[in-house]
Amino acid sequence: QWRRFHADSPPPPRHPPSAPTEARYVRNFEVQHPFISYLTLPGSAVYTPLPGQVAALLPGQSGAALVMHHGQSLLSVMHPLQDIPVQTGEPISAGQRIGHVAPSLEAQLGWLDWAMLMNGASIDPDALRALLPIGAAGAAG
Repeated sequence: QWRRFHADSPPPPRHPPSAPTEARYVRNFEVQHPFISYLTLPGSAVYTPLPGQVAALLPGQSGAALVMHHGQSLLSVMHPLQDIPVQTGEPISAGQRIGHVAPSLEAQLGWLDWAMLMNGASIDPDALRALLPIGAAGAAG
């Protein structure tokens, strides 16, 4: 479900604390929603949570999807992105800027969806964060 933070309240902590972008709204991982969603401003920087390699850049009408391979059958997918400075096959480091949130087609807000898969099965990035040192140095603040 969506969590709302009032505009006059101090910014909430990122969710998870090392989230790939600054956000004020979050939708949690669920069976029917197998990724984390962040509502944020279009153009917000997006950072990779783990080191790895760019596996694919998939263009889309609302922005590109970036697929990252982190080793041992672990993938991250972030969508929709624009201004992506990395190419397929390029190594990436934790906390590296991998693009910006693309504007939404139907609203002035942007959003970022972050999915993680292990052996092809969706996993909760928050649960994985408890086991691995997922961090985004560029997103710290």
